[in-house]
Amino acid sequence: MYTITIRYPLVLGFGLILMSLTTVPMGYAQTNTPPEQFAVDISGPAKMKLSFSTGFHLEGGRVLEEVYENQIIKSRLYWQIPPTVRLPFTLELDVYHGFFLEAKGSFMLTSPEGLIFNTDYLNGNGTKTHYSQHVSTLHENSSLNVTAGMHIEFSPFLGLKPYIGIQYHRYHWNARDGYLQYPPVNSAPYPDWSDTLAISYVEGEVLEYQLNLYEFLLGVGLTIKPYNGLVIIPAVTISPLVHAAAVDDHVKRRLRFYDTISNAILVEPALTARLLVDDRTFLQLTMNYRGLLDSGKGVTEIEDTLSGQIYILPSRVTPGIDLSVFSLGLQIGFLLHK
Repeated sequence: MYTITIRYPLVLGFGLILMSLTTVPMGYAQTNTPPEQFAVDISGPAKMKLSFSTGFHLEGGRVLEEVYENQIIKSRLYWQIPPTVRLPFTLELDVYHGFFLEAKGSFMLTSPEGLIFNTDYLNGNGTKTHYSQHVSTLHENSSLNVTAGMHIEFSPFLGLKPYIGIQYHRYHWNARDGYLQYPPVNSAPYPDWSDTLAISYVEGEVLEYQLNLYEFLLGVGLTIKPYNGLVIIPAVTISPLVHAAAVDDHVKRRLRFYDTISNAILVEPALTARLLVDDRTFLQLTMNYRGLLDSGKGVTEIEDTLSGQIYILPSRVTPGIDLSVFSLGLQIGFLLHK
C-alpha cells in the first residue's frame, strides 16, 4: 500500500519560500556576480535564449472520486497513485528583455500496482455502510502546459518571476479482483459497516476511471541567487478555474458515470534549485505538491451500457474530486541558443 498525505500544502509552500530566503548571504552583491544566462538587463539590447531539459520525476499520492447528496457524502473512491516514474521535458525561450515562453510535458514511464478503496455511505447521514477493495493499475499519468511570464530583477541576487498559462493533466486507472464487505440487506436503512462483515471475493475487471483536468494557471516565483551559478526558485501556482471531466465505468454493474465539474481551485507550491555546470549545461532539482482547495460544482450523467440509455442525476446529487500529489524531480538542461 502506498499512501502520501500532505495535510497543509500552503504551509509547505510558504515554508519552502522562507527557508530559501534565509539562505541568501547579505554580502552577495559585493562578492558574487550572477550567471549571465540567468540575468535580466532591461536597459541593454534584447537577447534570445533557448534551453531544453529532461530527466526523471518520482510522483505519488491519491485522487478521491466522490458523490454527495444534499451536501452529505454518499460515496468515495480512493485511487492510489503509487510511486510513479515520469519522463519530463521543458523547453524555455527567453524572447525579449526578460519575457519568456515555457512549454512543459511529462509522461509516465512505469508505475507499480496500487489499491483502490471504495466506500459508500447510503443511509444519508454520512455513516459508512459498504466497503470494497481492489487492485488498481495506473495506465496513464501525463501532463502538458504552456506558460508565459517575465523575469524581473530587484537586485543582483533577488528577482521575481510572474507567469500565466494553461495546463492539461490526465489520469487513467482500472481496478480488478479484490473483495466486498456489504451488509446482508439490500435496501436502506443499512446497519453501520463493521470489519466483521462477511467478505465476498470478486475476480476480473471491476472499475475503470479516467480523469481529465483543464487548468488556467496564475503563478509567481522568487529567483534567489545565493552563489555564482546557483539559482533557487520557490514558487506558488494557483489554478482558480479548474475544469474536470471524468468517466467512471462500473463494469460488473454495467453502469458508466460521467462527471463534469467546473470552478475547482488547485494550488501548487514548488521549490526548484538550478546549478550551472558550464556555460551551456545545468542541473535542476524540483520538489512540488499539487492539491485541491475546492472541488467546485458539477453534474453527473449515468449511462446504462446495455441499453445505451443516459439520464442526469437530480441537482441534489453532485460529484466531487480531491487531489493530493507530491513529486520530486531531477533534470539536466542544455542552453541551445544564447
